[in-house]
Amino acid sequence: MKKNVAIFVIVLMLININIDVFAQLHFRNYACPNNIYSLAEEGNFIWVGTKNGLYKRIKSTGQVVGYLSVDDGLANNAINSVKVDAQGNKWIGTEYGLSVFNEVTNTWINPPFLSTKDIRSIAIDLFGNKWLVSGEGVLYMYNGNTWKTFNSMNSPLPSSLLNTVAIDNLNNIWIGTWGKGVYELKNDTTTWVHLTMANGLCDSVVTSITVDIQGDKWFGTANGGMAKYNAYGFTTYNIGNSNIPSNHIHSTNFDGQGNIWLGTDVGAAKYNGVNFTSYPINAATQISEFVFAIIPDNTGNIWFGTDKSLGKYIGSIPMQTFVYTNSIVNSRVNGITRDKNGNIWFATAGGASSYNLANNFWINYTSAQGIIGDWATSVAVDTTGTVWIGTYGGLVKQGGTGFITVSNTVGSVYGVAVDKNTNFIWLATSSGVWKYNQAAAIWSNYTAPTIPSNMVKSIMIDQNSKVWIITYAGTIARYNGVNWQSYSTSNGLLDNFVYSMAIDPLGNVWCATYNGVNKFNGTNWVGTLLNLFAPNGFAFDNLGNKWIGRNGADLFKISPFNTAAFDNSKGLVSKLINTVYVDTLTNTKWIGTITGVSRANCTNLDPNFTTDTVCYPPVTQTHLVNTTLNTDSTNIFQWDIDNDNNYEFNSWNLNHIFPSFGIHPVKMRAVNDNCISSVTKDVVVGSMPIVNLTPNGTVNICQGNSLTLFGDLQNYYPAFNYTYTWNHNSAPSPYFVADSTGDYFVTVKNNTCTANSDTLHINQVIPYNNQQICMVTVDTLTGKNMILWEKTPGQGIEFYNIYKETAANVYQAIGNVHKSQPGFFIDVNSDASIKSDRYKIAIGDTCGNTSTLSPEHKTLHLTVSLGNNNQHNLIWENYEGFAFGKYYIYRGTQSGNLQVIDSIQSNITTYTDIANIPGSVSYLIVIQKADSCFIGDAKTQTTQTFNTSVSNMEEYKLIGVDEIGNPNFELKAFPNPFTKQTNISYSLSSNAKVKLEIYNILGEKVTTLVDDHQNAGNYKIEFSSENTQISSGVYYAKLEVNGFVKIKKLVELSKN
Repeated sequence: MKKNVAIFVIVLMLININIDVFAQLHFRNYACPNNIYSLAEEGNFIWVGTKNGLYKRIKSTGQVVGYLSVDDGLANNAINSVKVDAQGNKWIGTEYGLSVFNEVTNTWINPPFLSTKDIRSIAIDLFGNKWLVSGEGVLYMYNGNTWKTFNSMNSPLPSSLLNTVAIDNLNNIWIGTWGKGVYELKNDTTTWVHLTMANGLCDSVVTSITVDIQGDKWFGTANGGMAKYNAYGFTTYNIGNSNIPSNHIHSTNFDGQGNIWLGTDVGAAKYNGVNFTSYPINAATQISEFVFAIIPDNTGNIWFGTDKSLGKYIGSIPMQTFVYTNSIVNSRVNGITRDKNGNIWFATAGGASSYNLANNFWINYTSAQGIIGDWATSVAVDTTGTVWIGTYGGLVKQGGTGFITVSNTVGSVYGVAVDKNTNFIWLATSSGVWKYNQAAAIWSNYTAPTIPSNMVKSIMIDQNSKVWIITYAGTIARYNGVNWQSYSTSNGLLDNFVYSMAIDPLGNVWCATYNGVNKFNGTNWVGTLLNLFAPNGFAFDNLGNKWIGRNGADLFKISPFNTAAFDNSKGLVSKLINTVYVDTLTNTKWIGTITGVSRANCTNLDPNFTTDTVCYPPVTQTHLVNTTLNTDSTNIFQWDIDNDNNYEFNSWNLNHIFPSFGIHPVKMRAVNDNCISSVTKDVVVGSMPIVNLTPNGTVNICQGNSLTLFGDLQNYYPAFNYTYTWNHNSAPSPYFVADSTGDYFVTVKNNTCTANSDTLHINQVIPYNNQQICMVTVDTLTGKNMILWEKTPGQGIEFYNIYKETAANVYQAIGNVHKSQPGFFIDVNSDASIKSDRYKIAIGDTCGNTSTLSPEHKTLHLTVSLGNNNQHNLIWENYEGFAFGKYYIYRGTQSGNLQVIDSIQSNITTYTDIANIPGSVSYLIVIQKADSCFIGDAKTQTTQTFNTSVSNMEEYKLIGVDEIGNPNFELKAFPNPFTKQTNISYSLSSNAKVKLEIYNILGEKVTTLVDDHQNAGNYKIEFSSENTQISSGVYYAKLEVNGFVKIKKLVELSKN
């Protein structure tokens, strides 16, 4: 039985899992799809790369028939370059990685192994190899199997920005850079040529490269116009030597007639080899200001990608333009707010936009709808729900279906704020601070030196109607309704340059400075040093988390528990952040950048946790391990023990001690802004199973039988889920039927806690057939035969049976020895002095089986007689049972002083002792076994061993004449052989004690013919086989005279 300590061992199990809604921060991005930077033709379609994803349009109609974004698998929505390869794969370079799209299979590849992310330009060479340049100064080549990288470490390329890549007619690679001119990589991919302004290049910033059919290279530059390069050198075209419309070239391409088209910052132009034809910005051309991409299609039309639309030139003007209307009006977002209907308003560089998130519906407002100058800087909503927008041209407010001008005399408006207590409109302008009393239509203006500067970039009003401003000089001031007060490092600020301000949920005012964040508690400033270079956007969410946008770096979320940083690698539309706004109604975060706006969303976070499998005590803690996937540092994990809505712990993982047995529901929730998800699991505090195995110890079973085992659980708890597993792979059950030899135990598992029973050993008893006698010998103490064997180390043995030959090849059991006794048996009925005997043994097992009889062993039997000259003749029957080398002849005058006098070969069974020794002499024949017999339980040094077999001890006494007269007496038999009767005769020289006996061949006495004292003389005794009823065979007549023995062999023939 297993000895169990009376200690309850506790273990944790998890059951009954409930999962709530998902939560995780990610970004949904919105940008103007009419800001077009790349175009590619494929059959009847034009692929349009924008800052808001990739659009597919029908060439003939301009209709959008496809759209791809990060939600589909695109690496980033801001697209720099698009190329279609011969297999129809779309190679898309974005601001944050490369994407390859197979439209047929609808599969994406976003190679993660590119060392840089900003893929600016893609080209495909004459052999189908793809060449990519990145903004981080790396050129990549992909041959369909492997990538090769060229950078400043292994090539002459600079570590600075690479702009564009093109392939010439000889398959040479041309790379345009920002500030380092042009690099040519020869088609051997090892030879480089570097062209700069020193070689005649018109500008070091090369924005585009195009190759004509003659192999001439045409370079568009940022400030130097356009240059043609061939074997004769450079030819430059700029506003000083040609009628090119601008020196600022964004894109170039050739049409089918050999004309080169240019995209500039003042429209487009065409050069026919002699003159430039301009397509400027006007109502006639309807072309937009910035032309970033140009491609001719296979029907001769020219497509323009501009900052405001997609243009199509079909040989005449005005051009066809295609504008995607259900989107934000411009990607540069300067201000954000929410109106009373829940619409989100955006002030952009191209006007204002209103977005209904529920219906995904946009309404755009430009100068045509009353936005003065289109460039909107800020937006606010008053207590009546009216939307106010500040622009570079003044202040407008919502009215009718558009906007009406409130003032165009206050200068450029950089910020608009509404005092919710008075409904006054406050403006940060280029002419100081303005207050507008709507009800009285009264304007008030505050200028320097009352305020630190007239150039006021932002304005904010706290809960107590205190007005806070930041100037373009970075100084701040507060208006308390009577006076203005300025703040600097002299009265508590961390730094004199303040970028942005925010109000927390408790009404405290915070300033984000160059060196950190300051909080104004109504009296003093409390500072926190942070590395926050250029923190343009600053807002608090409903939970008190700080959201700070650094221009050109990251968006920070700073909570009491952690700090997280986000950039475009985390899905943010851009690192160039202008403003951060929190919709307090939904706690949604909006981040305005120069290339779009991002909305922080909840994504599919699936919270989960596990527990370790330890049992305790002695372990004092249980580890609850958070296994939630796709998390980031914005997530806060809280633990509610017993699911009573009391969250006791805030940690990623939890080490906890459960106080008692039972089921403890544990909820873990992930908190991320207004997004909360949770998972509840039942943690079962259980005890280590205590299981006893019945039966136990060691058990024998007979062959063909079986034994039912039972795992008896001592501490069963109904709430637990127990499983039983036997080590012999049976079906799970507390019972098991065993039918073979082996060790058996059962494992009981209580969900995560596992215990084993004691081990039961089963011996299957199989009948034995190979038991052997080790040797037979004569016990020198008793003169009886001793049978010795080595005990079989098998299972189920109960006893050993000893058999003796009673007739020729007939054996009868004469005794048995229990398995617990040593392996020997003394035949008390034997008489070693008369004859030898044969023996066999067999095994009896606990199942009642008896093995076959072993091979026989026969004892040595020695006879000594007097020969001539008082020599002693020794004759013996040979040993049967094992091979041996020699017989050893022992002699002594007493049984205790026998010594070896000689040895002879094992094939000789007679010996004559020529020594004439008076008195009584004893002889013994000994043989030696090659190995020893171990008759104990194991062959150890303490086990009794035997390695010699001895004969009977035969004593012969030479008697003097004065004692018995002539000791020579005769023993004769006639006839011999005989039938039915023979006469046995002998003569005595003196009176003597005489015994005459007949023995059969087994040494058994048949009859005694004489047993008496007789006088000297001659005697004849008749021996009749009929009287003794013996059968034919060999017999022995034994005559003993005063202790001297003679034996005569008799042969009785058949009576028939």
